[in-house]
Amino acid sequence: MYQVYDNIFTEDEQELLKNIFFDNDFPYYDTSNQKTVTDSQLDQWADENTVEARCIGHGFILNGEVSSYYQKIEHILQKFYEKTRIKFSGIIRCKLNLQYQVADYNSNHYQCPHIDQYFEHKVLIYYPYTTDGDTFLFEEIKPKNYKIVDRIQPIGGRFLLMDKMFHAGQPPILNETRMSLNYNLMA
Repeated sequence: MYQVYDNIFTEDEQELLKNIFFDNDFPYYDTSNQKTVTDSQLDQWADENTVEARCIGHGFILNGEVSSYYQKIEHILQKFYEKTRIKFSGIIRCKLNLQYQVADYNSNHYQCPHIDQYFEHKVLIYYPYTTDGDTFLFEEIKPKNYKIVDRIQPIGGRFLLMDKMFHAGQPPILNETRMSLNYNLMA
């Protein structure tokens, strides 16, 4: 199950978040050897439409470690709660993904379908600005075989909330960058 929420933030609030993420001092790191999943996950889940592309990111909360930058974005979940009344009991992980344009990428390809955690959890994705590079939502038919349930366009200020399910991003083909803030949450 999944739901899309728009208009949680005002345009000014969206702009403030973009300024944080694009500040010259904000640190980005190569993630998973610049892939969206580990090599073992790629072997386990990739199908014939999977084409990986470079991804860098920032771990706000990873493996129990909290980045000193988290305080700059901790209001996001509170604002989401104020507008939706959906509350979470804890944050498992929070990371920002930044991808650069891959002009020759096929619009029907996607990065490796994956689930973020092996246990029940919620995934909340925030898109700081509008770009191309959809988020694909899948139903796993059998191992390495997926049915596309939906394609969510990254629109500035949009939130995508889903239960534990297979999903995959797509790097931008037309725009220079694509960004998503990904939370794994306990309901």
